[in-house]
Amino acid sequence: MKAAFGFDTDLQMNPDEACIRESVDAIRLFSLFALEVIMKAAFGFDTDLQMNPDEAFVEKARNAFQTPLYVRTFSLLPFWTYLSRYVNLLPGTDFFTALARNMLQQKAQQGSSNKRDLLQLMLEAHEVTVNGVSKLNDDEIMAQSITFLLAGFETTGTTLSSTAYFLATHPDVQDKLIEEIDKADAARGDTPLYDYVQSIGYLDQVVCEVLRLCAPAFLLLRGCEEEAVFKGVRFPRGVEVNVPTYVLHRDPEVWDSPLEFNPENFSPEAKEKRNPYSFLPFGTGPRQCIGMRFALLEIKLGLLKIMQQFKFERAPETVATLEHRAVILMRPKDKIYVKVRPR
Repeated sequence: MKAAFGFDTDLQMNPDEACIRESVDAIRLFSLFALEVIMKAAFGFDTDLQMNPDEAFVEKARNAFQTPLYVRTFSLLPFWTYLSRYVNLLPGTDFFTALARNMLQQKAQQGSSNKRDLLQLMLEAHEVTVNGVSKLNDDEIMAQSITFLLAGFETTGTTLSSTAYFLATHPDVQDKLIEEIDKADAARGDTPLYDYVQSIGYLDQVVCEVLRLCAPAFLLLRGCEEEAVFKGVRFPRGVEVNVPTYVLHRDPEVWDSPLEFNPENFSPEAKEKRNPYSFLPFGTGPRQCIGMRFALLEIKLGLLKIMQQFKFERAPETVATLEHRAVILMRPKDKIYVKVRPR
């Protein structure tokens, strides 16, 4: 409990009372988990953020995607596309630009490593040249490092937090998930962990339903490389097209009771009847989120390990309705408080 949720439980003295005596901020705790995972898996750095959190570091990470008001105001003007080339849209990322550069320098100084993390793979790609040009240049490595660090941390942490909220407020769903996990545990045998976690169908249904209602990528932006006509609508070359996934995931013509949390929306039968392009939490096609499989595996493994021993419950501070705010990414408007108790 201390490692995962940040407080002492004194379980040996009184397990039930110990676990329910205080509420926890799910967003903070899952953010620490997600940030520690991405630092280790992508960059090979052990941070121990869950046990020894650096509050300043975490706060800067959480605020990195907060767009200043002046940027949002000028983005409404017709000359913004030109002006944006010379304006730092996310000044909060300056800290992480320096951090990524520092990690890149440390990795380069260490030389080749047996650790197959993302940064090591990018450095190896940097050494491969075609006609004298690196497959991945320094600027591209920096850009990808910052993207993986910030987007991989924020999106996973908020998705796990939203999942904790829905499980706490829908105990019937949580009980069914626990039952499915227990059955899978009993039948696992020597199945590798990756295959095992993917085999728990109801776990996938729960995660997908959370992403339907709370996908951090609430809007997809695509640019037309060539003129196209779709259903009588002409899209000129160079125009930007917004795909509002937030609206798409709540379309009453596609989803029954679209505002309600119901993992049965992703049962095999339901998915068979539905157009696959009705659900786009990670986008689709060649521009689909590059971290999709990593994020889903991280979310499912995190939930699996928790649900094997604990369950979520409403806390006095748990909000009645989960609301969100969205600028670049969508995140919960309020803190998500839940109680965690042993099963």
